[in-house]
Amino acid sequence: MDNIDRHFDAIVIGSGPAGSTAVRELTGAGMDVLLLEAGRELTEEDFAPPSHGRPRPMGMDVLTRARRMLVNRQFNQARRSFYSDSSSRFLVDDLANPYTYPPSAPYLWIRSRLLGGRMHAYGRVLQRMSDVDFRAASLDGVGIDWPFEYKDLAPYYDRVEELVGLYGDDDPGVAHPPAGRYAGPGHLNEMEREFKAVVESTWPERHVISWRFQAPFLDRTPPGIREARATGRLTIRTDAVVSRITTNERTGLADGAVFVDAATRREHRVSGDVVVLCASAIESVRLLLNSGSSRHGSGLANSNGLVGRYLMEQSMTLGFGDDARRPGYFEPSSQCEPDPFYGNSGGFLIPRYQNLTGQTEAYRRGYSFQGLAGRVPVPGDCPAMFGFGAGGEMLPRYDNRVALSRRVKDRWGIPAAHIVCRPDDNDRIMVRAAVRDINEMMRAGGYRTNFVASTFGVHSKKVWPDFNPVQRAVFKVGIRMSLVMGVSIHEAGGARMGHDPAASVLNGVCQAWDVPNLFVTDAASFPTGSTEGPALTIMAVTARACDYIARAHASGETFNNSSPGRPGHRPGARERRADPAHAGRGALRARPLPLVRGSRTASPAAGGPGPPPRCRGPRPRRGGTVSDFDWSETDINVLYDVFYEQGTILAAEYISLSYQAEDAGDRDGAAFWSEQVRQVDRERSDVDPDDRNAMIEAMKRWQRTREQIRRLRVLAPAAA
Repeated sequence: MDNIDRHFDAIVIGSGPAGSTAVRELTGAGMDVLLLEAGRELTEEDFAPPSHGRPRPMGMDVLTRARRMLVNRQFNQARRSFYSDSSSRFLVDDLANPYTYPPSAPYLWIRSRLLGGRMHAYGRVLQRMSDVDFRAASLDGVGIDWPFEYKDLAPYYDRVEELVGLYGDDDPGVAHPPAGRYAGPGHLNEMEREFKAVVESTWPERHVISWRFQAPFLDRTPPGIREARATGRLTIRTDAVVSRITTNERTGLADGAVFVDAATRREHRVSGDVVVLCASAIESVRLLLNSGSSRHGSGLANSNGLVGRYLMEQSMTLGFGDDARRPGYFEPSSQCEPDPFYGNSGGFLIPRYQNLTGQTEAYRRGYSFQGLAGRVPVPGDCPAMFGFGAGGEMLPRYDNRVALSRRVKDRWGIPAAHIVCRPDDNDRIMVRAAVRDINEMMRAGGYRTNFVASTFGVHSKKVWPDFNPVQRAVFKVGIRMSLVMGVSIHEAGGARMGHDPAASVLNGVCQAWDVPNLFVTDAASFPTGSTEGPALTIMAVTARACDYIARAHASGETFNNSSPGRPGHRPGARERRADPAHAGRGALRARPLPLVRGSRTASPAAGGPGPPPRCRGPRPRRGGTVSDFDWSETDINVLYDVFYEQGTILAAEYISLSYQAEDAGDRDGAAFWSEQVRQVDRERSDVDPDDRNAMIEAMKRWQRTREQIRRLRVLAPAAA
């Protein structure tokens, strides 16, 4: 195996919104950074104007999809809502990059493997999230809150908006999503302004505003990567398919990564002080799970069994119509420079207007709309097209997850992702409401409806009224195949941030509780979803995390753990009880972990981290089990930390057994072990954090249970 001898201050994996922001922030702070990208670097030839770009009736090109499915082997990618001859070149070969899902829960995983990732293929609509999102659990009781508030992230939103050059308007009266810093105004065309007047006069709570969008980057390089290159401190390795993050067996810390050259299939190892994982939500989880070791048996950062859990998407609802009063294609104007490949930018948004100040609807959270009026190229004698879609927020659910396939591997021998993402009753009720709102706004605008469809099927009595029966049947089949979970390309969760190490994978600066020099800054870190696209928030969260990394690096931190085998500071008992958001266990409010125990890092501005308290731990008598320690003089807060952690370890054993039972098709067994997880949580909650004897007795009991499980695995592995 070849080695790359040079040691880096930081290794960044992935080059999309998170990775391009990370390399800019870290190199700008003086760090020597290696960027690993699984795909190739783009050239001007990749952005040649499309050869199949002529206006078509209905604005659809079914033949292009069919051709690219066969020629590019993009059987899943071609089901993307806005797939085209142009965008096809930025999406993966599905045969080389397989994934699996249950037959009863189809999932559409849209991927770009190239320098810049999905920044070349996404819609470029970038909106901020707000405390409606960050404090969602406090508002409706579902999930956990983010470990910071909007005010903590706002300076970083400012920073990344200035980087990408965002266009938009302040939009008075619209508090969610918050306005940003814009390079220029947005734009609504005549057809959209008329729609705005109708909607806002009929439903005052609904606001029709222009897109807040990023202009195309004409040099074909994401701005963050461009600026990082200019520093001379960025090394880029493309065609580097990372298979696992490596760790030091003594300390458990991350020490580098292993990647396979996509062309030669030769394996290489790289080393660095810090690893920043930015590969996208599902891919980052896949890497964490595939990076297990003797110190990290169930995968990296997964001591509590939560890596891969709480996967979220958006339920999609689409409405498409036309306006016979306005034939043809209205060439939209825009303040940003037009691009011959992407075309002009712009459209309209209707931000979420449900459950903003309390529970007012029959469902939790809500949906927003994004649309176009008169911007779809059609022949001059055809009606102007109108279309918009609702992105509904999916609630975080433990059962929705990413795991590793036991059977399928990709072209480079890495286990494929197995994705389970099922909508629930909340999604169904929400979609019914979105369908209702689409129909009533289309009628109010005077548009003919061509179809309304969602994740749950087609909701129109007729689709494309001018179609013949055969065309209509083919369309219905196609729309049902395309509008499945994943089509929004807004996947999030799987390695969520939080206040509590027992309920989250990362702390408030995206630092792994288990591995202090590992950071996951893409949408995998999100505790909840949103009705907005995640890209801008990914960039802001990444900038905040990298601010912390750079500050620690500049102060001389070595990113070593001075207490091998134990992560950095865990919130103490009284800290956890201080915040009622976590049902008795509490949460440490926005206090990130130090990179090293005993950090002397100064308290930063703008929501950055401060130093940890030092704790006096137990003194061993003999051996290394719970029973072998004298707990009588241990600080009560430290004892509670240990008690809580012991419960987490046992719960992780139960979760592992639940996984095994589920994979074996034993539903009763999976349910039994899941109930044991809940029982451990109840036992922890029932113990008074000041009752030393109760905590010690519980830990001894849990230890005996773990020993029984280990014997069970040895004596009857199939049953275990």
